[in-house]
Amino acid sequence: MNYILKAITKTCAIIDSYTTRERFLLLLTLMVTIISFWYTQYYQIKQQQITVLTNQLEAQQKTIVTMESLIAQNRKNMLQGPNTIVKQKIDHLTAQNSMLDKLLAKSGIVLHNNKQRDKIEATLIKHKGDLELYSIKQLPKKLLLKAQETNNEEKTTPKFYKYQLKLQFLGSYLESFVYLNKLKKSNLQLHWEKLSFKITNHPTGVLTIIVSSVGLQ
Repeated sequence: MNYILKAITKTCAIIDSYTTRERFLLLLTLMVTIISFWYTQYYQIKQQQITVLTNQLEAQQKTIVTMESLIAQNRKNMLQGPNTIVKQKIDHLTAQNSMLDKLLAKSGIVLHNNKQRDKIEATLIKHKGDLELYSIKQLPKKLLLKAQETNNEEKTTPKFYKYQLKLQFLGSYLESFVYLNKLKKSNLQLHWEKLSFKITNHPTGVLTIIVSSVGLQ
């Protein structure tokens, strides 16, 4: 215990010997370290959540494709010869299909259309504050689920894509921190793919963020 107290006392004495400018730089370094650690942990958690949700989406989409195939086959049998039991099975499968759509909504994956993505882009720029927008770029969309084929005919099931947006801003650590806090409070339903800050001319640096959303083609 005495050793800890001596170490603390010694550290305080060293800090007291620093000039005001050195103390400020030390405090700024500690703040940047804490912020970087926090956002790194936040990014890892979000990446794990994205992986889990994507796997759930793929499993549900495969189930939907299988059910649609069965429904189509049963409808074909009904046209050839009406059958009450077959109709009941179709109704049952249709109900299950509707239930899967609800599960998709509850999984936390939010689908955005083009108009909603434009609104999100405007919000990301709106909250930049004292930062200067350096560049903005729409990255190529990625197909999350490919259409499957049954009986040599391509299924007309929805195709889900991941849309990525890359933004770069010029500014200081503090301005970047304020901007990221505003984004957090805005509660944008996005996935964070990348977040970095690189010093170019102290204290100015480049803040780079890549966000993504899921949508239909």
